Amino acid sequence: DETRGLKDKEGIGLVDAIKEYGIDFEKVKDSGKELANAAAYLELHIEQGPVLLDLDLPLGTVLGTFGVERHAITFRGQAAHSGSTPMNRRRDAFLAAAKMSPEIYRIAERSDGGVCTIGSCATKPGIVTSVVEERRIALDQRHLDAKVLARMLQEAKEASERFAKEGNVSVRWKRLWEIEPILFNKDLIKFCDEAISETGAKSHRLPSGPLHDAAEVARAGVPTVMMFVQSLHGISHNKIEDTKEEHLEMAVTALDKLAEKAMSWICGNETYPRRQRMGAGTNS
Repeated sequence: DETRGLKDKEGIGLVDAIKEYGIDFEKVKDSGKELANAAAYLELHIEQGPVLLDLDLPLGTVLGTFGVERHAITFRGQAAHSGSTPMNRRRDAFLAAAKMSPEIYRIAERSDGGVCTIGSCATKPGIVTSVVEERRIALDQRHLDAKVLARMLQEAKEASERFAKEGNVSVRWKRLWEIEPILFNKDLIKFCDEAISETGAKSHRLPSGPLHDAAEVARAGVPTVMMFVQSLHGISHNKIEDTKEEHLEMAVTALDKLAEKAMSWICGNETYPRRQRMGAGTNS
């Protein structure tokens, strides 16, 4: 019901958008029945980051995906003429919001592995002859530990209130989106390490900052693991995104070995979690 009324910035509703691809919103929940036949889920993906590149490793085992807290933060001061208003009399929303940028880096550094990003900003009235009355920024925070992520969010809120008070402006937070971290299956993680080692590479365990299909499959209760292949230049979402051909070949070989190990595990595990999860009497 919460998603039924969602619309994008062009005003197109979610229900209408997915209908164009032949998806009936009223039947979406029925798709969960297919999970009864899912024994495990293995996903191979480019890393989309520089960790494996910096370690000079072609492949890596993914521990799970980050949780995300995403908020719109609006600082509101007072518009005033940029020429006639003394610096000590300004209620500059831009200044208060700008202090958040270095602060989120400090928050991320204290979190041991988390990341924080201010990815967009907009100002009003948006003219050079006026002190900024309103500045809206979008903050994205991620971590593999839900408790640490909650602390990162609280620290960011406290910082924004402190900066707002210093500048005699107000601040308002609005949650845009959130999702909890998800850890992958411990047995499959071990098999992934082994598969990578058997290709002649050294395995390295790392979390996934980007979200993937694997996260939602794991959240649905299916034993899941991901394997990363190194991203050339450590870059993604960019036209220079690429992966070495020899690394792709190693990745396919390692994935094949991982699949063999997973199938043996499924067939030999009488207490396989899928039976309890789905209430199935037999594996299919």
